[in-house]
Amino acid sequence: MSYKKRQKYIVQPKFQFKFALAFIIAALIGSISSTALFNYFAMIKLEQLQWSVHISTQSTGEVLKLIFIYINLFSLVFVSILFGITGFRMLKKINGPVYRLIKCLELIKNGDLSKPVVLRQKDEFTNVAKSLDDMREQIRRRFIESKKQYENISQAAKAIEKELINGKKVEKKVEKATFMIEQLKKGNQNH
Repeated sequence: MSYKKRQKYIVQPKFQFKFALAFIIAALIGSISSTALFNYFAMIKLEQLQWSVHISTQSTGEVLKLIFIYINLFSLVFVSILFGITGFRMLKKINGPVYRLIKCLELIKNGDLSKPVVLRQKDEFTNVAKSLDDMREQIRRRFIESKKQYENISQAAKAIEKELINGKKVEKKVEKATFMIEQLKKGNQNH
């Protein structure tokens, strides 16, 4: 029996494709520009040698070696700049949503469960934001539920205290309060 692993991407596949495509395009631009520049300068150098009165016997490799080195250095710098710009743009596209997620997590950590965890529709990590918001909402609901139960127990305790002061029997109310406390304990253990 084989199990297929379902991939759940944190970064959307569309963004991953754009990211890879941007680097491929930058590499292609660098390759094409370096080839074009090399051909252009090699033709100029060879044309100069063709019309030169004095031609020393050099191999084509020796004639074009410096042009090749300069063009490769230029290409290295040019492609590095393209990669840097592309990487910076992609990093900027990721950092904004991550920053907003961190701010939302800090609010949750500090007990503020009122603000939803929401990113813009085109942002990356929207599935992470949705999961965090579901978690926040679930914690908020549990907190409200626990608070209501504590209030009910507190009211029951006050009623028992009042009954005791007035000399009345409180067994049924104590049983009810004990049951409510047990329910609260069970609810807290289950979550």
